[in-house]
Amino acid sequence: AKQKRKKIDNPNELNTDLHKNYFVTAIKGNAIVRETIKFMVDRQVGSLMILDQDNKVQGLVTEHDIVFKYFQDQDQDQDENENENESKSTDVNDLPIESIMTTDVICSKMGASLFTGLEIMNQHGFRHLPIVSDKVKNNNESESAALTVLGNNTSISDYLHIISVKGLLSRFYKDITGLGLAPIENVEERERTEVYEVNLSSLQNFPIVKQMLQQKVKASGGRSTVLNTDIVDQVTVADVIPEMKRSNGASLAVLSSAESGSDENSHPTLVGIVTERDILHGVLYQGKIPEDVLVEEIMTKATEENPLKFVTSRTSLLTCIRLIATNDIRHLPVTDKSGKRILGMLSAKDIVRAVCDMRIDSV
Repeated sequence: AKQKRKKIDNPNELNTDLHKNYFVTAIKGNAIVRETIKFMVDRQVGSLMILDQDNKVQGLVTEHDIVFKYFQDQDQDQDENENENESKSTDVNDLPIESIMTTDVICSKMGASLFTGLEIMNQHGFRHLPIVSDKVKNNNESESAALTVLGNNTSISDYLHIISVKGLLSRFYKDITGLGLAPIENVEERERTEVYEVNLSSLQNFPIVKQMLQQKVKASGGRSTVLNTDIVDQVTVADVIPEMKRSNGASLAVLSSAESGSDENSHPTLVGIVTERDILHGVLYQGKIPEDVLVEEIMTKATEENPLKFVTSRTSLLTCIRLIATNDIRHLPVTDKSGKRILGMLSAKDIVRAVCDMRIDSV
């Protein structure tokens, strides 16, 4: 039987049912980087509003800001002070967090549509979007009514919460499918859900993973979209950060070389993934020296008991969204059917781009 297209409920009300269960986490701007890392990890948040001593908003800082700017400052210091004995990692840890924050904070209004929120994230490459009251005036008159750029000295009370890309994708999935997002443990139920997602995706003309990867390669100018290293190379965290920065990637696939004596056409297999969050939690939070930590020590490992979540080239967009929404992940390896041979990598941002590229008649 042909499935009916499901309309999105209240498309002009982005967060009326979300802000009740969220809050804005903030820290003073004079807190040092070390304190801020501990604050974020202990509270399990990926972003913080930065306040001055009068509790006025100065800016925003994210995991991405801390990890990449931490190593950027470290590299600059090594270039300028090669003969100094003092460790730059200590210097960076003792910097005030306001020195690496984003000052002009782009926000979404409370009454903006779900797709407006996704489009803001897609346009600016965000993973976290502050939501402010509809009463807040735009600082930039050229911006749309749904978006505002807040500078310094705005009140923290203007901010209702910070929604993550995972939160927006979760809302999108629920509105499109009408399904809940509780983890699926039963194999039969998972298979039924995936069939429903495939049928609905086909009806809505949603892309599949193969098409999303093709779009990602096109956007990258034909460069490889998989950043990877082999576990036998004993690569350190300090080694991979520059490559992650250059490729603007937030994840690294860790591979294992084909075993000796295996078929000459065999390929390295996926054994783990390293993300910015792994680096923040497993290195910076622990006070370890990046040059002394191997990526295999902090990676999320693929095991028989806890295999990595992966997708294939035929996986539907909706299945990708569900996997991200129901698991604490933002990156999906694209593999062959075995889940071992890596073909590509999709991030939550890639999925947001795919959603924004679609045309949905009901919106």
